[in-house]
Amino acid sequence: MARHYYTARLNDGATETGVEEILGRVETTAIPVLKQLASGADPGTLSDDERAMTAFHIALQTVRVPRFRTSVEQMISTVMAKVSIMTANHPAAFARTMREDQ
Repeated sequence: MARHYYTARLNDGATETGVEEILGRVETTAIPVLKQLASGADPGTLSDDERAMTAFHIALQTVRVPRFRTSVEQMISTVMAKVSIMTANHPAAFARTMREDQ
């Protein structure tokens, strides 16, 4: 398991853990409900908030794995490559982009 998977290192060297903190709050809310369900509790007795938070927690699990991050990074790379090619094929847009990046 990756440690500090969502901790970002900022330009000044400090770390930002906001994402991990939010995910921790979601887990703190959802895990007791999941334990109740695992113990045989009737899902129909859950409040709307409990159902929503549990559903949100389950949905988050699909994005909390390295494979998801890798697929997003690949998609961004592909999109940026295509945008670069499209920009390079339009001289005025290319020149404007080059001026903006300086």
